Amino acid sequence: MVEEHLPGDHKRKQALAARLKAIRESYGLRQADMERIASELTHARIRQWELPDLIRAKPRLASLVILSRAFGYPYEYFWPPLAEDRYELDPGAIRDELMALSEKLRDRGLSKEETERYTQLLELEQRLASQRHLGQFARPHLHLVCVLDEFYERPEHLPKPLDAWAGAWVMPVPGAEPTDQVYAYCLPTDSGLPAGTWVLFRPRFDGRVERGRWVFGNRRGTPYVGRTAPDDPDFVVIGEVLLVLYQPR
Repeated sequence: MVEEHLPGDHKRKQALAARLKAIRESYGLRQADMERIASELTHARIRQWELPDLIRAKPRLASLVILSRAFGYPYEYFWPPLAEDRYELDPGAIRDELMALSEKLRDRGLSKEETERYTQLLELEQRLASQRHLGQFARPHLHLVCVLDEFYERPEHLPKPLDAWAGAWVMPVPGAEPTDQVYAYCLPTDSGLPAGTWVLFRPRFDGRVERGRWVFGNRRGTPYVGRTAPDDPDFVVIGEVLLVLYQPR
């Protein structure tokens, strides 16, 4: 186990607890049965992970990879990225905070929390120094995508970011911001596109879709995808389409 580093770690522990318990119970496994799958998944670890408020530490990456291999979910599903992580790096702000903490360390010392923060900033500064320029962080963003196993008729009914999901992918999604929750749904017949087409979309709770984006919605109980919303007073906008994946048969 390792200490928390990012602001979203507490929420991540809640997500891990809910998702791990849902997977375990779907197979009819007790906490003690998990060690049969992998020796690292001891009863004590599983019990801790399913009661996140009792511990300060978080699982190591190796443990998350074991869960990923055992149950077929990407390890990011068990430890998801969150908006609290702050995706924009400001080297100047990091240096300023380090200088302030260094001066305080020399003058009168640091508290336990300040010492932890000082260590984290030093590690982050070293990582940034190893990069030739910050543009190397501008690679296409990989997104954790919630894969739906059923049609949700309104955007507010979609699984929440920390809920247990039916499935998950990790992939680049053009047009999606790092903080956007993205969903994937496999279309049936009569949806506006060939059956078997995967539609990746972000929810639109206000019912508005950005200009140039296709619409994903509910047309009288049937999924619909099109360039514009149909002229139907009962049509409900669920989201705006970011990507369409179609495999010809």
